[in-house]
Amino acid sequence: MMMLMDMMIAVHPRSIDTILLTRVGPLEGKREKREKGKEEKGKKRGRFPLEPKVTLASLRRNVAVVWQEPFLVNDTIRANLQIAQPDATEEAMVEACSSAQIWEVIVGLENGLDTVIGTGGVDLSAGQRQRLSIAQAFLRAAPILILDEASSALDSETEQRLVDAVERLRQGRTTLIIAHRYSSIRSADRVVYFNGDGGIAVGRHDELVKTHEGYQRAVQWQSGAVL
Repeated sequence: MMMLMDMMIAVHPRSIDTILLTRVGPLEGKREKREKGKEEKGKKRGRFPLEPKVTLASLRRNVAVVWQEPFLVNDTIRANLQIAQPDATEEAMVEACSSAQIWEVIVGLENGLDTVIGTGGVDLSAGQRQRLSIAQAFLRAAPILILDEASSALDSETEQRLVDAVERLRQGRTTLIIAHRYSSIRSADRVVYFNGDGGIAVGRHDELVKTHEGYQRAVQWQSGAVL
């Protein structure tokens, strides 16, 4: 497991930055030990200045997160979308789902938006659950968007369509992408690259491919081609 300590990353407003965690060779799934946070309570804390006085409520208003493992409840698709935006109109839901490449699936279901999806969205495929979670983020429309391995369960074709949609979503917003897959971060304004051995490199994707040997090797390994 990769652990990051004693480091600070400044994120510029309305930029799209990537925190890329990787190693050359097969990648193990990323797991977070939340218990560690409890042990560190009272020690060093990170700073996340969004407003002069940050409260839990203001943090929730300002940030939308798409987790690697989506949070979905045993209710209808409509109800799950309303978690992100309680007063959302059906028109807004359709637009968000279309942007997240999930609307075609929903209209094919017998009850459409009123389809019950089971605990954790068990009645949907992994990719469909991920896209529904992304639709929640589109619907929330917060000024800060965090994508934590958001495309991990998507096939390459759907992922590319999603990249195009996120490109539209990011306009006027600050976007952080945490990823292992290089295909999802090519348009980032800045890539912060960790190689698993303590090495760090910062730059645009096309710059790092040319100037950073470790980054280049990792991209080649994932793509199976020589750049």
